[in-house]
Amino acid sequence: MENKRLIYAVDDEQSIREVYSYALKNAGFEIECFQNGEEFLSALSARKCDIAILDIMLDGLDGYEILKAMKSNSQTSDIPVIMVSAKSTEIDKVRGLDLGADDYLAKPFGVLELVARINAKLRKSQKSAIAYKDVRIDDSTHCVIISG
Repeated sequence: MENKRLIYAVDDEQSIREVYSYALKNAGFEIECFQNGEEFLSALSARKCDIAILDIMLDGLDGYEILKAMKSNSQTSDIPVIMVSAKSTEIDKVRGLDLGADDYLAKPFGVLELVARINAKLRKSQKSAIAYKDVRIDDSTHCVIISG
């Protein structure tokens, strides 16, 4: 069985979730889409993804709040995040990047560009660290981190 990289995507628009699902499955990824931040964070606590795609304008928790929650949690802080939003001003992009997003893509976007950005982030995020429960060993820095 092939071990596909898992992508979680949060967007309140059904049509965008369908685009993510179709394009990313065809690119060889496993994809799970969520309508809101609460569903996403619940799924993330049960199963960690390899990369997250977050919209900003959502009902309930917005994308910035989701990003803050991810980056403040030691279990999810290392997950690469791509913000994809219709909010495309320089201030919006800078805010997302300053809060910890790894990339920011404005809507409308091309799916080939999205797939290329995902692949680039996944290449950069390949770690030399091993984790088991609350212990993490990083071979590149020769550090052992125990949380909890």
